[in-house]
Amino acid sequence: LSHIFKILVMERFETEYGANSADTRREVFQLGMSLIEQRPLFGWGFGQVRVMLDGVGVNNSFLTVFVELGVIGLLAYLTIQ
Repeated sequence: LSHIFKILVMERFETEYGANSADTRREVFQLGMSLIEQRPLFGWGFGQVRVMLDGVGVNNSFLTVFVELGVIGLLAYLTIQ
């Protein structure tokens, strides 16, 4: 939850510590991975990444699908690609 709080208070990839965009994107990616660990099979639900991250996406379509729809949704997504 501390990662979620840290992401929610950031203003679109800027932090008060002067972290660059790559560092912030890495943190968002790591948060996405931790969300997958919590609900790996079915995910959090369609469209929930931006809701949970206060409008910030994870900037990776595969990771977004995996977080939102779980491994089942990811497999379906990969099948139609």
